[in-house]
Amino acid sequence: MSENQLSESELRQAMSLFEESTSRLRDSYGRLQAEVAEMRRKLEAKDRELGASRAERDRLAGYLEHLLESVPSGVVAVDPEGRITTLNRAAQEITGLDAAAVGGRFQEAFPLLPLGDEPAPTLAGLEEQPRPVVEFRRSDDQTAQLGLRVSPFLGDGGEVLGRVVVFQDVTRLRRLEAQESRNRRLVSMGEMAAGIAHEIRNPLGSLELFASHLLEELRGSAHEELAGQVLKGIQNLSRISGNL
Repeated sequence: MSENQLSESELRQAMSLFEESTSRLRDSYGRLQAEVAEMRRKLEAKDRELGASRAERDRLAGYLEHLLESVPSGVVAVDPEGRITTLNRAAQEITGLDAAAVGGRFQEAFPLLPLGDEPAPTLAGLEEQPRPVVEFRRSDDQTAQLGLRVSPFLGDGGEVLGRVVVFQDVTRLRRLEAQESRNRRLVSMGEMAAGIAHEIRNPLGSLELFASHLLEELRGSAHEELAGQVLKGIQNLSRISGNL
């Protein structure tokens, strides 16, 4: 037997080693397939979970957006740098602004004017007031009075993420309040005038009666004309007090 030829026992030993190695590889490949299948199953479950979570977040975000757009009050969210991040439909209708204002600075988009001799209001100053009323100059150069409330917008850890401004156009309400105040003053003046006229007309009635008797007594005398002028003056005062 040559050196290049294997004995039967060596050949069987080599075949046995080959089969053993093949068996181990087959087992390893089977385990690997099982692990890959398990990993694929877990990934698919995770994808479904993430998809459901993303869909729920999208649904919640859409719900909150529709809710915000349905609020009749103007709502503006401002970040810590004073830039507008949210501007709902009511805020746009009240102020005349549009969605292009988002990203701009609040103080530039909302030129708030002081009432009376007060200094120009700021968000920090308005936050300290319970229910301030300010004037707002619209893009059409008209002014509107806004009753607003400024609140800090806090994160989960209590950090300040910005401010939320909620406001309503109270221009018509303020005008009605001013009209009502004017009406109350007019009513008070009318009641006072009626009281004064009543107090004046009581003695005037007696004076008119006495002047009439005096005129009759002085008929044909030199003082008849004088008595007539007195009676006429008393009658004029009575008419004036009645008109009052």
